[in-house]
Amino acid sequence: MNYKRFFFTGKVWLAAELLVLLLLASSGAWANDIRGEVRSDAPAAPLEHAVNAVEAMAMEAARDTAASASSATAMSTSPRQTPLVAVQDAVKSVLNSALETVQSNSLVEAGMASWYGSAFQGRRTASGERFDMNQLTAAHKTLPLGTVVQVRNPLNGKTVDVTINDRGPFIKGRIIDLSYRAALALGIVQAGRQPVEVHRR
Repeated sequence: MNYKRFFFTGKVWLAAELLVLLLLASSGAWANDIRGEVRSDAPAAPLEHAVNAVEAMAMEAARDTAASASSATAMSTSPRQTPLVAVQDAVKSVLNSALETVQSNSLVEAGMASWYGSAFQGRRTASGERFDMNQLTAAHKTLPLGTVVQVRNPLNGKTVDVTINDRGPFIKGRIIDLSYRAALALGIVQAGRQPVEVHRR
């Protein structure tokens, strides 16, 4: 038996094993093997730090988005809530806020309103029905007859829903002619004329 060749081969295997052990120890896998943990697909430490950083950024973005979407509604996230759920809640909040903005942005036009009353009581309107100053009606130049709109007085915030049943006003600078009762509800009877906003219903 060639003892020199045997010891040389043993030394090579020993060096190879030491090299493998050093590599395992440096990667952290050797320590996990000692504890009995199997981590064949365990990510490297830099990747874990990157994932944690991304999750932290997602949580911060979710908080910022929710705060800008609604200052009155605080974003409530439980400790168990994942960053993905937090981001989804923030997106829903933003979309709901945008939908409310679109729905509230129903302005048809803004301009001067006037009213008419007893002098026209009982006369035929463009719709064929007789004018009744005590009904919530109005005259408009272009809106379809039978259309219901909301008229708002921006000076006092009062609103009233009126049905368009007549044509007018035919005086330059005026956009709508309200019945006496509608003008009374808006608080513009005394003034006679008042800037208003006309909104879709």
